[in-house]
Amino acid sequence: MIDGVRYSMFLNGTSGIGKSELSALIVQHTGPEMDNEHLPESFASTANALAATGYEAANVPLVVDDYVPTGSSGKIQRTKDQAETIIRNQGNRAGRNRCARDGSTLGGREPRGGFLFTGEEAPDGVSLGARYFNVQVERGDVLDPTDPHKNAKLRKYQELAKEGWLALATAGYLRAIAPELEKIRREIVQDRLDFREVFRESASHPRVVDNAADLLAGFNQFLFHALQINALDHEKHKSLWERAHDALRELLKDQESHQVEQDPAKRLFELLISALTTGRAHLHNEIGDEPDDLGSHRIWGYEERTHRIPINQERTSSTATIAPGRGQEDLEHDDEQEPKFKEIRSYVPRGEQIGWRRADNIYLEPAKALGVAQRLAMEAGQPIVDPGFETTR
Repeated sequence: MIDGVRYSMFLNGTSGIGKSELSALIVQHTGPEMDNEHLPESFASTANALAATGYEAANVPLVVDDYVPTGSSGKIQRTKDQAETIIRNQGNRAGRNRCARDGSTLGGREPRGGFLFTGEEAPDGVSLGARYFNVQVERGDVLDPTDPHKNAKLRKYQELAKEGWLALATAGYLRAIAPELEKIRREIVQDRLDFREVFRESASHPRVVDNAADLLAGFNQFLFHALQINALDHEKHKSLWERAHDALRELLKDQESHQVEQDPAKRLFELLISALTTGRAHLHNEIGDEPDDLGSHRIWGYEERTHRIPINQERTSSTATIAPGRGQEDLEHDDEQEPKFKEIRSYVPRGEQIGWRRADNIYLEPAKALGVAQRLAMEAGQPIVDPGFETTR
């Protein structure tokens, strides 16, 4: 890499679809030994070990494989905290400062390269999501059992990478740009400013726009180098440039959706809706109307129950009138018929009361609402961040 970056890449997808194979081809541009079975790092390493490796791997991509938060709630949270620390340090280009025994400051080891993560889910958080690109890898993108031609191309690239050809291409690029490195860095700064305007309408978060502009600026320099050494003709150069531009636009579109999904306030209310509809919580109706006045009773966390109440049917021989043609036995037979019933509906609240409703407004009790939502989130292994709201409607 020409200069340090303030973002990470995350290859996200289910197991066995080729994330490790793809990340290995990327990192083998800096060393042929790092195939998919010998990736540099994984989330089995400690946070301190990853921080140290991130500092040592200057100006190269560093793969950290297998982000899969599983196990106890404590282990899940530690894995998530570990990923968050790395991503934030990369995004801020900062390390964790410490103090020596004499009180002097020991400088932190900031990441000097760029992290490339693989995993079966992406870390959550809107602010965190703006510090990495979440690339969703689908089945068939890398490994495809139904496409022998694609699999043969993958094997060919893996053989070339193992033989050192990808690393040789990187070495040739670095030798070519070394004499003009400072000039190229200034050009990248200008390109980054220009490309910001290109992507400004594709993403709402300024950091995401800057990251996309930086990525395209770097790729632009590499394409220009390939054109200069006749590795590409003008037509192929134009085609790859347009593909990169379109791919980044699509990535930013997906990134926007990913960030909306990770919005803690949005996720909180989704959890509360789930709690109300599954009987884990309810809203009190302050004006005393039946819970289904404003919609289905289940929306507000109530269960409908039906009771059968017998209707009073008093009948005595002194007040009964015998119709013509009917005898006393017929009247006694009528008295022995089963009593009639009427059905009465009632609504029973389920779970904990987390707030109340008044007309069209809903009010939440913050501690209770957050507690119910957090319990549901913990059961799913994805605790939420306290959004810090006050009692509101």
